[in-house]
Amino acid sequence: MISDPTPDQVALFVECYVRTDDALKAAQQAKLLNPMYTVETIVARLLERTDVQSAVAVLKRDKAKRVDVEVTRESLEAAAQNLHDAAMSGGDNKTALACLRFQAELRKLLSQDVTINVRHDVTAMTDAQLAAIVAGKPIDVPFEDVTDITPKKQGIAQVTQQ
Repeated sequence: MISDPTPDQVALFVECYVRTDDALKAAQQAKLLNPMYTVETIVARLLERTDVQSAVAVLKRDKAKRVDVEVTRESLEAAAQNLHDAAMSGGDNKTALACLRFQAELRKLLSQDVTINVRHDVTAMTDAQLAAIVAGKPIDVPFEDVTDITPKKQGIAQVTQQ
């Protein structure tokens, strides 16, 4: 008589069987091996069990309800282009511009450079702070946020002169 597989082995067998539709491979993955019986015999007896048949039916029904969607860079670019074309034909310039920006980001054509300049008034610093700067250590001074998030515009003349 075949020793009963554990519930975990049965669950793994059912999941693999539904996924691959290969009972022998599912039995091997679930480690349903017994030196006294062939894998075919083990699989045949396992598939005769009503609990296994029910579990297979439930998983197959659930699998049929699922929709696999593959998202790739190309599919995103195509979808953005379709949305851009529809926005342009409808006169929605804001959406069309957002689509172009998204496509540029996908293609690594759009980048944002951020420059941070830190300035300190050395005349107002203590000797310990000055010594820390000379030693290359961070100093503890009040921070004033003067963030300027307006993008720097470069004209054609500025770009060609660089």
